[in-house]
Amino acid sequence: MTFLILLGIFFVALGYRFYLSKRRMGLPVLGLAAGALLAKLWTVQLTSLIVTAGFVIEKPPLSSIVAILLILLPALVAEAKAPKVHTARARIFASIIFALAALIMTYDAFLAAVVLDEASKSMLQQITPYSTITLTVCIALALIDVLNDRKHSSHH
Repeated sequence: MTFLILLGIFFVALGYRFYLSKRRMGLPVLGLAAGALLAKLWTVQLTSLIVTAGFVIEKPPLSSIVAILLILLPALVAEAKAPKVHTARARIFASIIFALAALIMTYDAFLAAVVLDEASKSMLQQITPYSTITLTVCIALALIDVLNDRKHSSHH
């Protein structure tokens, strides 16, 4: 259960921070997708470079930290350029979609950093099959959000 609690805290923290940003979720979620690609391409090389420079962490594994940072940093940059959202309902929706996408994209890096207990394994076996469709929906909503914003801004 500890792993699930960690994921829950991560989800709430990301969602709350994104809610406070008052930004639309389209660009930041697409930033997460770009970050996930960068993490896949560069985690091993950057981790090796950091270790060569003398910076070593054993728990959690340095590669997990590098992967999570590579995933989240492009989203933070994109968030700075994302348009503001004005209603509380839209802010809540955006923060849930962003936090859910971030959680799914960083899941493997978190999983590599912990040893799962039986309760967590059982729960994750039930949830994991839905992560692909959930992430697809999050990215589709992000694209719709970006295109919808472009449509509205071209009329002004």
